Amino acid sequence: MKLPRILLVEDEILIRMFMKKQLEKHGLTVAAETGDSRDVEDLVLSKTPDLVFLDVRLEGPLSGTDLAPIILKRSSAAMVFVSAYELPSHLIPGDPRVLGVYQKPLAQNSVKEILGRWNEYLVST
Repeated sequence: MKLPRILLVEDEILIRMFMKKQLEKHGLTVAAETGDSRDVEDLVLSKTPDLVFLDVRLEGPLSGTDLAPIILKRSSAAMVFVSAYELPSHLIPGDPRVLGVYQKPLAQNSVKEILGRWNEYLVST
C-alpha cells in the first residue's frame, strides 16, 4: 500500500498538532501544514501532496469549501474535509478524489477508514 504524503490545513494549532500525531501514528507523512487559507494553493503546488486534510472553516479570506474546487483543479491530490461542525453532504463536490467528511478531532478509527478509502481510490485510478 502506498501511503499518501499529506497537506494538513487546520487553523486551530492544538487540533492541528493532535491531527498530525494521529496521522503519524499510522506511518503517514505530513509534508506540510498551515492554518491560513492564503497558504494553501502555494503549498499544494510546491509540496505536491497526495492527500489534503482540509478544515471547512479557516482563517483567511477563503473557507475550506471555497478552497476545495481550487485544489481539485490545480492538483491531482485527493481530499478529506474535517470539521467540528456538522457538514451537509451536499457541500461535498461530486469528485471521486473527495474521500469524505470527518468530525474533529480525528479518531483512530477515522484515520483507518480514511486509509481504506485512500486505497480504494488508488485501485480505482
